[in-house]
Amino acid sequence: DRIAKSVPKVAVEALNKTAFEVRDALKGHMRQAFDRPTPFTLNSLFVIKADERTMRAIVHLKDERATSGGIPANTYLAPQIEGGGRRHKRFEKALIAAGWMKSSQYAIPGRGVKLNQYGNVSQGLYTQVLSALRASPDPLQNETANSKARRKRRGGYRIFPVQRNGSYIGVGRAKANSNQVEMLFFFGRQPVYKARRFNFYGVAA
Repeated sequence: DRIAKSVPKVAVEALNKTAFEVRDALKGHMRQAFDRPTPFTLNSLFVIKADERTMRAIVHLKDERATSGGIPANTYLAPQIEGGGRRHKRFEKALIAAGWMKSSQYAIPGRGVKLNQYGNVSQGLYTQVLSALRASPDPLQNETANSKARRKRRGGYRIFPVQRNGSYIGVGRAKANSNQVEMLFFFGRQPVYKARRFNFYGVAA
């Protein structure tokens, strides 16, 4: 009878130990599957522990309820698990809303973009581009005519949409008094990911 009573407690401990081992194994797999994953991505895995009532431990990716700002991990990692195209980022949605980019297009970083230590575009550059194109969801962040003229007098960079054959093909940058353009972003097709790049279920199993 004493052994029978101890079974649920032992089972709960086993479930929780397994769940945390799965979480740690998935975190290790992330480092192999992705190029320089950010701490945000590595810490997006969490465990809902089992108890004697549920008898179930769950390894989750953080969603909207567990994410304060930014894109939740379960949204941007889903194509890496199941395959398929990625969703538009907030930056891209803002460009589409402002009419610079078609809804079928995606912003691909060009050679003029210096990526951060994790291989990503910095939030600062996204903000600069949206401000210069007056496409920021926050109108207070959009560049005014006065600030644009002030930057030109100081010899700073100007950021502008690039056209070809009457269509916008991307966003460029040039020094105030120069015609030499470096491309920050090209507008292209949706990036499509191969299924199981992040082998969530295989590693867990």
